[in-house]
Amino acid sequence: NLLMGGYLTYQGNIFYDGLELKGINKKSLYQNVSLVQQENFLFNASIQDNITMFGNHPKDAVMDACRRAGLTEFIEKNGLDYRCGEGGSNLSGGERQRVCIARSLLKGSKVLLLDEATSALDHATADQIISSITNLTDTTRIVITHSLEEAQLTKFDEILVMKDGRLVEKGTFDELMAHNDYFKALYTLEQ
Repeated sequence: NLLMGGYLTYQGNIFYDGLELKGINKKSLYQNVSLVQQENFLFNASIQDNITMFGNHPKDAVMDACRRAGLTEFIEKNGLDYRCGEGGSNLSGGERQRVCIARSLLKGSKVLLLDEATSALDHATADQIISSITNLTDTTRIVITHSLEEAQLTKFDEILVMKDGRLVEKGTFDELMAHNDYFKALYTLEQ
């Protein structure tokens, strides 16, 4: 919520391309930033319409977004015309998350925020999606997760470790593990 302008009473500064968040027009912010959350809204429409937001996009671009979001097998079995149901009721939690990830990938925003966006996925699918996301170029990727899967964490350029709403550590996975601090304690406890 903070990075999407939901809270404007914060201390300090948040910048997008050198512009302070408080001074950015909301419409411009939403055009340049995509957010995928743990729970996402889906229309009672087809998979394709939910990914394209009822816009016209080349089928190969839609299929590429589906591939990168781990939806290929589902699409091959059910097709792009498969109805999602009200709020995505015809889909599992993981399928709903992947449709919304595909939507964000197709949009091609400058900034991609994933807030627990792979929490309903199995480890292999989540790893595949994280790999696709970390391979994006010309996109700032911010992944918020409670998952402490080494296969995913080693792919991130930098990990910011929060405790009680405050930044307590930052670094790569290897750098954080080399220190005997909060992150290493969490990681060790999880294993």
